[in-house]
Amino acid sequence: MRCCLSNNIAEKSATKRMTSLDQFRGYAVAGMVLVNFLGNYACAPRILRHTNDYCSYADTIMPNFLFAVGFSIAVVWYRALSKAASAMGLEIGGLDSSSVRGVAREVQGKLFRRSLALMLFAFVLYFPWGEPRLLSRISTGSFWFEIWKRHWFQTLTHIAWTTLWLLPILSWSWRGKWSWIAGGAITHVLLSEVFYFHFVHQNPAGIDGGPLGFLTWGIPAALGLWAGEYWSRSERLRQEGVTAPSWEIRWLAIALAWMLAGWLCSSLTRSYDIDVQVGGADSSGESGRSGESGREVRVVVDKLARSPVVDGLKVFASGEHRGWAELPLVPPPTWQERSWNYWMMSQRAGTLSYLVFAAGFSLGLYVLWDSIIRRFAIEVPLFRCFGRNALFCYALHGFLIDAIGLWVPKDAQPWIVYSSLLGLFAVLFGVAWMLERKRIFIRL
Repeated sequence: MRCCLSNNIAEKSATKRMTSLDQFRGYAVAGMVLVNFLGNYACAPRILRHTNDYCSYADTIMPNFLFAVGFSIAVVWYRALSKAASAMGLEIGGLDSSSVRGVAREVQGKLFRRSLALMLFAFVLYFPWGEPRLLSRISTGSFWFEIWKRHWFQTLTHIAWTTLWLLPILSWSWRGKWSWIAGGAITHVLLSEVFYFHFVHQNPAGIDGGPLGFLTWGIPAALGLWAGEYWSRSERLRQEGVTAPSWEIRWLAIALAWMLAGWLCSSLTRSYDIDVQVGGADSSGESGRSGESGREVRVVVDKLARSPVVDGLKVFASGEHRGWAELPLVPPPTWQERSWNYWMMSQRAGTLSYLVFAAGFSLGLYVLWDSIIRRFAIEVPLFRCFGRNALFCYALHGFLIDAIGLWVPKDAQPWIVYSSLLGLFAVLFGVAWMLERKRIFIRL
């Protein structure tokens, strides 16, 4: 978290900031405002809601923040290496391992302090100050358990924890980095089978992956780190007059490969499909056979699969798999027809399939946006202002949504809801634009 008043030096530095990354971050803020506001109202379509059983448009927003965080870390890291190399009259490749570790410690210390500050800010922001029975509950263990499991672990806290998760590997080779990320993802899968999938869904339900969400939120952040390092090297080559290879086609292909991998992984969710046939089971909820067809039927007992990971793998290995899952953004069957499981795309559970797909989606979106900006010099003022004051806009939008909710009921007519949404954007944009004119930037 950083607040700065721009002077000549800062202004000169600001001109070097990536316009595309600022606007990409601004798009993420705008998307979060959109879905967080409309998600409160009955007239909002399902695709703009977090339903926790598939990847809706609402679920594509938060991974953009983590991708941007990873990208920004890469830019900071590469600039620190360039500065150290220039001071020694060397190229970056000429730095010895001790020099690289020294630069890494400096950058890690800086990001560590910022992450702690962001966690503290998130605690104050997410604390349920308006809870009616706050004074009577604040001394109970259940209250603080709910704070830890649910309230605190939202977007800003996940950004902070994921940043800390990436810091140890900053100076590693990419083979080591991806091994670290894969190890975290495998740990998340194993713990989800043992207890965590059920834990994060039990009341008080977790948000955005819960306390262990950083194990998989590291995936889009690491992909952003990878893309950011490549972009930084390419920019340096261009500054030196060397023709750098175009990155768009290669990285779009990488993005599509990640999206495809995430979707294929999610197809294991079909292992939890349930055959429902009237008269096929007794009242005890046990499996039985239909008198007409003799087809075995399974009756839903619990919303959550008892074995959210292993049963899916067993069914797939047995050859009884039922085909491909629905495409992302396409709603799945109800939980009465398919038990909720780890292989579905779920933001609440922070599932592997969701974060792999979403990481590729964020990468592809950023590459396309960066290409358009570079070629056509397009700038969206709303995204620019939101991106340059991302933390401020994020914090303010929650208060404005709560204020609007005092006057606009959840079952309000669509025209009232969407008019209120336009008013919300107008106020946020106006405040962010004034801050930008005064050269006040409150950033992550």
